[in-house]
Amino acid sequence: MKQLILKDLYTQKGIGFFFPPFFAFMIFINHGFIFGTGNFFLIATTFAAIWLSVVSNYGIASIDLLQKRFITSLPVTRNKIVQAKYLASFVWWGISFLFFGFIYIMIVFTTSESLNLPDWHSIIFSLGIMSISISFFYLIYFSLGYLAAIFITMPFVLFGFFGVEMLLLLIEIVVIPGITHIIFLAVCFLITALSYWGAVRFFERKDI
Repeated sequence: MKQLILKDLYTQKGIGFFFPPFFAFMIFINHGFIFGTGNFFLIATTFAAIWLSVVSNYGIASIDLLQKRFITSLPVTRNKIVQAKYLASFVWWGISFLFFGFIYIMIVFTTSESLNLPDWHSIIFSLGIMSISISFFYLIYFSLGYLAAIFITMPFVLFGFFGVEMLLLLIEIVVIPGITHIIFLAVCFLITALSYWGAVRFFERKDI
């Protein structure tokens, strides 16, 4: 399992690392406005994690098929292959969180801004949006392939970008935030579990 996750990290495409520095640049040139909103950190982290997860699977249909043939020829079950893809997304989220956390700390030490990192509810919603977006992507990826997955799930990837801001604002106006978190986590778990189950079934039945 560890080796499968590391494989996704080591084979990340060059274009995958384009957007995180772009967001970092936006933070540097607009840090006064961004630090004032307090939510851009999580928006950048969430979108970067989704982007890195999706792009790590990038490839035309023939290359994607060859990669799947190679990985399935190894002494590893298809269930583990799917599982590693889902877990790798959370690793990308952690890397994105550390990257933008480092950028924020650098701004604090080089400017007069005060550090205002997100609280745990915001982190929960960020992870939830990321897991929902990735769940839709991988369900289609393992059933129809990469190109179909990227075109069909693009709206969900965009939702992963804009949805964080809306949900973070929702936290501030909901009367019982604790119940909101429980419901949200339950929905995320259900969607991810169904997506994982479906992806495994599709992949196990697929003739590669």
